[in-house]
Amino acid sequence: MLFWKRSEDPWDQKPDKPRREPKEPQVNPLDSLKAWNKERKAKAKEKEEAKRLPPEKCPWCGKDMEQGFLLGGRDGVRWYPGIYKADPLRGLGSTNQIDVLDEGGLWRGLYKTTWLCRDCKKAVFTMPEPLISQDSFSAQVAEYAEETKEEEESGE
Repeated sequence: MLFWKRSEDPWDQKPDKPRREPKEPQVNPLDSLKAWNKERKAKAKEKEEAKRLPPEKCPWCGKDMEQGFLLGGRDGVRWYPGIYKADPLRGLGSTNQIDVLDEGGLWRGLYKTTWLCRDCKKAVFTMPEPLISQDSFSAQVAEYAEETKEEEESGE
């Protein structure tokens, strides 16, 4: 008989192989990356919270004001809520942005932390110390005037 059952032919039978023990599940490398990413995001959130200043009271109505920042660009100066983050991929396309003024402007990328009272529609920010005091500025102007007067008299 040309065709016979496979199990009847001794050459077709395979010897019994020992069974493999089940392996322990392997650790997925993505799990460690997910854990790392969670830690990274938590640290970033902590840093952002550390930058957040304590709430300020409005000097006009006494209610809490919202922290934000003024940012200048080509189309004027705008107020954005939150803390300034220079993220070129995400941008600053916030729906809460408010146009502050359309005259003058700041160089792109400069910002100033500002408090906004939405009830009074007034913004408050702290002015930095001047680089030079008024007295020393007046002294420098007087000194420059004397120097130019001496140069004119000497004919140089």
